[in-house]
Amino acid sequence: MKKLAIAIGGLVVIIAVLLLVLGLPGGSYFRLVRLQQEGETQWAKLQNTYERRADRLAPNVVAMASAITNLDKSSLTELASARAALGRVNLNSAPTDPATLAAFDQAQEQLSAAIRRLLKLCENDPQLQATRRFEDLQTQVEGTESLINAEQRNFDKAAVAYDAAIDAYPAKLYARILGFKRLASFPSKTGGEER
Repeated sequence: MKKLAIAIGGLVVIIAVLLLVLGLPGGSYFRLVRLQQEGETQWAKLQNTYERRADRLAPNVVAMASAITNLDKSSLTELASARAALGRVNLNSAPTDPATLAAFDQAQEQLSAAIRRLLKLCENDPQLQATRRFEDLQTQVEGTESLINAEQRNFDKAAVAYDAAIDAYPAKLYARILGFKRLASFPSKTGGEER
């Protein structure tokens, strides 16, 4: 009889733990999975926008700038270096390490700055500035930069929601054991830069 009581007591404890982990509102395993997937989805959207800038817009800016007869070649070299730096800091999934995300963000900022400098050189060339192609390219670059800022904000919101869920009770008791890791957020910008 005593063994039966112990077995029933153990079963009750196991069921209680399962209900705690899987069933409590705000702390369920399935909620953590959903929030983690939302973070990954937002990261994928951001990656697509970054790839658009690096793979389509940067070469178009280079082609436009190459039409300038007295172009300083160091600007083209700077853009090529910035694109190469992106290849060295590649994040295929949502980042969990803040230092890796900061390095990735810095490489992205270098590419953005190089594109802006080349566009500025194109603006100073009266023949290029008068073309419809230059206006279209300038609009595409500005739109992509705005979209990157919006996607970064969306990713940060998803990361904050996911991290808060991991840190809240009762998920805090089991999240790390089950392999849930905090997502890194983008470093805060100072000096009025948009994020």
